[in-house]
Amino acid sequence: MKHAGQALLAVLIGLLILEGGLRLFINIPSPYNMPLDSLVWDDRGFWVFEPNTSFEMGNQVDFLDRPVTIGANGMRQVPCRMSSNSDNGTPSKRIFTIGDSQTFGFGLSDDDSWPNQLQCLLNDAEVYNLGVPGINTDQYLVRLSQIWANLTPRDVVLVMVGWNDLVTDQSKFNPQNIKMRPCPKEPDQSTQFPTCLAKPKFLLHPDKTWRLTVYDKTGLFIPKFGSPSEFANTAVMSSAFAYLTLPRLKLLWYGMRPKSSLFEKLPTKSFYNNLRIVGRMRELVEQKGATLVTTILPWRAFTNDSYYEAYSKGGVVFPARDFPTYASRAACMEFKLDCFSLFDALKSSKLNQYWLPYDGHLNDLGAKAVAMALAERIKAVQR
Repeated sequence: MKHAGQALLAVLIGLLILEGGLRLFINIPSPYNMPLDSLVWDDRGFWVFEPNTSFEMGNQVDFLDRPVTIGANGMRQVPCRMSSNSDNGTPSKRIFTIGDSQTFGFGLSDDDSWPNQLQCLLNDAEVYNLGVPGINTDQYLVRLSQIWANLTPRDVVLVMVGWNDLVTDQSKFNPQNIKMRPCPKEPDQSTQFPTCLAKPKFLLHPDKTWRLTVYDKTGLFIPKFGSPSEFANTAVMSSAFAYLTLPRLKLLWYGMRPKSSLFEKLPTKSFYNNLRIVGRMRELVEQKGATLVTTILPWRAFTNDSYYEAYSKGGVVFPARDFPTYASRAACMEFKLDCFSLFDALKSSKLNQYWLPYDGHLNDLGAKAVAMALAERIKAVQR
């Protein structure tokens, strides 16, 4: 027993020495990459950014000090639109981009976000970025309230539906119950698309957690132990050794697990239920004579050859390489959605050509590829 304890102690000391040595050469991801109090609640039931603010994002490994500027309407600014002063005139059309962190441009500067790059390509339109990190299709629908009253037949609402959206359980959410709501009273701010923030102010993260307190004082993040997957996802932010090894072990596991594993984890009819919500968005947008463009953003596990090889067990798991589009086709038809896939724009044999390696969000090249594909799509649907 004594020798076993000594052996265990020696192993622990060895791991600590290894961890200390790795920390000299390797940065590990930060668990807190944007201000916790940056998102606030609008009375109409959706999240917006604190109006008229700016901050920087950084996860310490993929990106550092990326500037974010928020306008008076709680939307991320689109510099190409602001610099052209197009807000002062009457454009031939406006494009409202709705989505999650990929639309917001998480990890990218204001200039590099795909809505801004889209604006730079379209001289006859104004692009507005309504993306908010961490939200799903139910919030996309509710947030239409911010722009719905102002929609005109010349406008386009572009909703970006990603893998996280399609696999989120929305079985208890009834989109037909959602009505468009104006601000209860005109807010005291000069903006075309007003926000009516809840009072008292309701922040997404109003209080510091004990993990944040420990991290602020020591620089150490305590991983979460709720489940094996939760531990694996948070341990990479606690240990350089875990950061190096766990992603590789995850890819190895993908290649070893049974073919049915992913499909057993997916919520029942998740693709259908999420596209039903987008279908309700189409109905509301078309009530104003405007156009809804539904875009499917595949995960990098489908668009990148190396990730797909592991995730699909050599191509045998999925009936089609662009599985998100394949699995969405029937629901897109039922809800009269002309679904457009970005698979071809993002397909690559070069590892992480279009994606941030750890973070998995679009990098500046990926955002550019998305903007170019969407510019052509918008031109096509408005001919």
